[in-house]
Amino acid sequence: MDIMVSQKEAKRAQVMELLTAGKTDQREAGKRLAVSVRQIKRIVRRDWAKGLPELISKKCGQPSNRR
Repeated sequence: MDIMVSQKEAKRAQVMELLTAGKTDQREAGKRLAVSVRQIKRIVRRDWAKGLPELISKKCGQPSNRR
């Protein structure tokens, strides 16, 4: 199964791997991704627990709301 991810999603996955491995903390991860610590906690709880497929945008392949 091929998974297409954007550069933003790939960077998020990379930072989340560092975070779960204990090589960085939530504050540093937030700085790297330019999001708040609160958002990092949300990503860890919701997205990263299910792995890389959960980091891919749910809107991928769907028409824009502004079409």
